[in-house]
Amino acid sequence: MGYSRGQLIEMLTMAAELEHMLCCSYLFAAFSTKRSGADFAGDGDPTPRDLEHASLVIEWTQTVSFVARQEMEHLGLVNNLLVAIGGVPHFRQPNFPFCEKHFQMPITLEPLSLETIERFIHFEKPEDLTLRPLPLIANQVGDPASPSPLVFTSFGMLYRSIRWTIENFPGGDAALFIGPPQGQVDGAQLNIDFPRLGELGGVYGITLFPITDTASAVRAIDLIIEQGEGGGLEPLRPPGDPETGLDAEADHYDRFLAIRAQMQKLADAGDGFAPAHNLLHNPVLYVEKAPPGANRVSAEPARKVMDLFNAAYETTLRLLTQLYSGANFDAQEAAALRYAAFFPMMTMVIRPLGEILVTLPARDPDDGTRAGPSFETYTSLGVVSDLASARIVLQELFDEMAGKCRRLSTAGIHPRLGYVAESLALIAARYRNMTAPRGD
Repeated sequence: MGYSRGQLIEMLTMAAELEHMLCCSYLFAAFSTKRSGADFAGDGDPTPRDLEHASLVIEWTQTVSFVARQEMEHLGLVNNLLVAIGGVPHFRQPNFPFCEKHFQMPITLEPLSLETIERFIHFEKPEDLTLRPLPLIANQVGDPASPSPLVFTSFGMLYRSIRWTIENFPGGDAALFIGPPQGQVDGAQLNIDFPRLGELGGVYGITLFPITDTASAVRAIDLIIEQGEGGGLEPLRPPGDPETGLDAEADHYDRFLAIRAQMQKLADAGDGFAPAHNLLHNPVLYVEKAPPGANRVSAEPARKVMDLFNAAYETTLRLLTQLYSGANFDAQEAAALRYAAFFPMMTMVIRPLGEILVTLPARDPDDGTRAGPSFETYTSLGVVSDLASARIVLQELFDEMAGKCRRLSTAGIHPRLGYVAESLALIAARYRNMTAPRGD
């Protein structure tokens, strides 16, 4: 007997949370890295070796950022799947650090290091399919009426169980795919699906498409598995030679193996090489509400920027939840949500704020540690069903962030805050213009 719709929704919801957390963990590591020879030189002038190290770390940063973007893609595809089968979009995640006991390793916010890469490799590790059954359900009652807790040890195991359930759902496509098509997002709407190397389209390593039947659902799941672990159809592969490079279709596992090999070589040289700034691990604003292992940022300038970062992050999640909800908004509203939710907020606000945070002291008095984005959320992300109300709520959020960032930009905390303030003002004005009533 296959799993029920409720169990499938629970599996997809868990997948969404895990993809989301991995994305944040990878972004934090990418933000943490040193980007110039001066970062490696300390108080002196950069040497040729310092410049060589900086060039290598920039390549690693680009790789980790690329993988993070693909985790965003996976989150989008999983939400398309959720909406397609009658579930609700899920963009919430637990605050960091998060310990998923079945993985035997927590998902954390830590600067890039050999230990961090080892953790990333663990998450993306392929498996031998002959040794992995479907997820077990602990203490399941006979013929259950409610979803039961899942026990799985890898992302591949979870996704293959999702695929098996879809392929074996009673009643087939007509019974399973009941969700509103307007609640899904595809790359054509975002102008990101352009030809690239390989069979699948998608510039920036991102491919989104609507899911309407078993074939498109399996295509989405297989894409997620292949990008992460290369399909996992063989036993664990040995590390490749990083000197030969990786092709454009290399999976996350191989990309992280290549970084580990290069890092280990430098570590073995014994010259104290460190690719990242000394960031506080698992930084938070509110340790009272944080999981064990979180560390409070006490320096007030960093706390103010973290607060703004979290506001931008939460607003982006609200935009995505609203966009994927299938609510009764028109094409004009959908275009405004897509505009704000994707590239402007992510590239013009969240990214620069994250890069600013890793330069700010984490503690007062300054002990040499630096802050970083915490990706904290403490409120619900429910859908506002009334169109007029939704516009007002989102417009207020944009205007409040723009005003706060403008005030911060004059406080001498960091010169890039002026750029972020201008970006937020532009986004607020553009959203207002895009959602303004149009005459007949």
